[in-house]
Amino acid sequence: MKVPATTVEFLDALKAQKGLTSDYQLWKALGWKQATMSSYRCGRTAMSGAHAIRIADELTLPRAYVLACMEAERENDDQVADVWQELARRLKGAAAIILIALLFGGGAKNAIAAGVSAPSSAIGASRSLYIMLIKG
Repeated sequence: MKVPATTVEFLDALKAQKGLTSDYQLWKALGWKQATMSSYRCGRTAMSGAHAIRIADELTLPRAYVLACMEAERENDDQVADVWQELARRLKGAAAIILIALLFGGGAKNAIAAGVSAPSSAIGASRSLYIMLIKG
């Protein structure tokens, strides 16, 4: 499974996770305005910080990873965008581990036990990440 990295990819991943077939269903489920979803889908704007955190939590991805992806997407200055993209690349490994834990380790309970859904869990590229599977 590919780790999402753009607004559209995050929306598609959430839609698939929830078993939804349309953006209408998704924006209704999230409680967002139709214009907001349309703006995100058409690429007029990247997700807001609050929406990025909501998507991260819904997908059980590190908040810092999703926020870094959104900052890279919205940034106009190439040098600054490169820094955000580098941070996102470093955090992507944690996001991939979480997806693997969710797919093969028994669900979100295991990812949460690993501490990876906490807001500060993915901050700091040199920080170790431990995944603990909980059987039961």
